[in-house]
Amino acid sequence: MFPAAAPLVPAGRQIAFDAGGSLYRFDMDTRQFRQLTRGPLPAFSPAWSPDGRRLVYFQITRISPTLRVAMMTMDAHTGRRQAVVPHLRGAWEEEQPRDALGSARMGLSASWSPTGKTIVYANVAGRNGAIWLVDAAGGEPKRLAPETENVSFPNWSPDGRRLVYLAAPPVAEEGAEEEGAPPEGRETLRVADAATRSSRLLFALPPGFEIAAPPRWTNDGRTVGVSLKGPGDNESGMQQAWLIPVGWGKVRKLVDIPGETWFTFSRSGRTVLYWTHPDDSAGETEGVVACMSAPTWRRRVLFTMPKLRDPDPSPVPVLSPDGSCVAVVLAPEDGPARLRIAPVASGRPRDYLVPTGDGA
Repeated sequence: MFPAAAPLVPAGRQIAFDAGGSLYRFDMDTRQFRQLTRGPLPAFSPAWSPDGRRLVYFQITRISPTLRVAMMTMDAHTGRRQAVVPHLRGAWEEEQPRDALGSARMGLSASWSPTGKTIVYANVAGRNGAIWLVDAAGGEPKRLAPETENVSFPNWSPDGRRLVYLAAPPVAEEGAEEEGAPPEGRETLRVADAATRSSRLLFALPPGFEIAAPPRWTNDGRTVGVSLKGPGDNESGMQQAWLIPVGWGKVRKLVDIPGETWFTFSRSGRTVLYWTHPDDSAGETEGVVACMSAPTWRRRVLFTMPKLRDPDPSPVPVLSPDGSCVAVVLAPEDGPARLRIAPVASGRPRDYLVPTGDGA
């Protein structure tokens, strides 16, 4: 299972990420790190504002007797912080502290609207996922989809007026249905108006298909890229990259992606970044990170992912906004964290040792 949000987010020439419970910023021009948070309570899953000045992130504010999580914003230059949602409710409040921290990290994600005025956040840690909208300055969060829906992975349109998200069949409470019985219905992609919160169906997955990676708008706002896994893909080891038109047009399959894969589209919709896992997990690697670009869709291996012991956070490769490079945090439990950056066009990846002990 991959986290709801990657622990690393690039914006222009700046990269924000979390490692070892702290937030960091890395300047790709000066190759310098700056530690943004420190302390005994973890912070995680940062996301840049459109102007590259602020971050939204999640902060653990209490471990015991129950875990408490706040959604915060921070000025990345001055360090000034604000609690946008001081107390997030979630399944972690009913779990033991060690399990609760994992639930919060894996289940929470947030992103700014392109205008920088609104933040959308999702919580998929419970039985059914929920999506909320809140003013970036703070205020009462508003639910994007009805409480009866099981929703996740919201993504802003380039103009900030709409969001695409995944809607899955709701999971019944324990004892409400036969044990092991799958939820009825199919997964769908929906598009919501950010102002009115009304939504419409964008795409209903064919029977037997499921979403394999979150949907993502292309730059022109006319299509949404998505990864699908078909009925026979578990046996064949393939996933499929598709472009879904938001208005008129035909659904278009771009390319098959080999292996048990996590992948994402570039904003242009012309590059696919993916991480392929090996069938044999007893090896020394966790597969390869590769990309394919239009028009040939020829595979280019960027680097081999090392096998890590209990990494925190989970390593999820991320494509830079301009599609020029890939970055990933490699943070094993028994060693120092590294930031790996690999160019997409040509060149070798470079690792940068993440410093510790520098205060914000």
